[in-house]
Amino acid sequence: MKPAPSEIRTVADLRAALSVMEHVDALQQLDEFSSGLREEVRPWKEIIRIELLQLVGNHAEALISGLELLEEVSLDEGIRRTAGRRMFYGYLFGLKEPEKAARMITLLHALECEEAKDGQLAWLLELYGGEKYIE
Repeated sequence: MKPAPSEIRTVADLRAALSVMEHVDALQQLDEFSSGLREEVRPWKEIIRIELLQLVGNHAEALISGLELLEEVSLDEGIRRTAGRRMFYGYLFGLKEPEKAARMITLLHALECEEAKDGQLAWLLELYGGEKYIE
């Protein structure tokens, strides 16, 4: 039995509710949960939506959702960093656009993302996208 949105109190609850479903079904369920979720869970629902879209190969829509989250400056920086990381991976591995992935590293630096600051993302970009995109 599916939980009611009001029964989902944390991001872990939301992930658990969706984990028993196929990715496409989980995407549909997320849309059904939209109105009843607690305020603090709603932005993370969008992160999960991005992850699911990437898993089903819809990288373009995932990136659009990520951009919308990044534009919401009132959101917690952790949410914005997570959206930015998902977008980095979407550009690099999903759409195979390393130049856009490189731009995401710059943005993630500004958002104090550890993976950007310590060079992990630059290493991935160099490994999968080529040296010419590394600053």
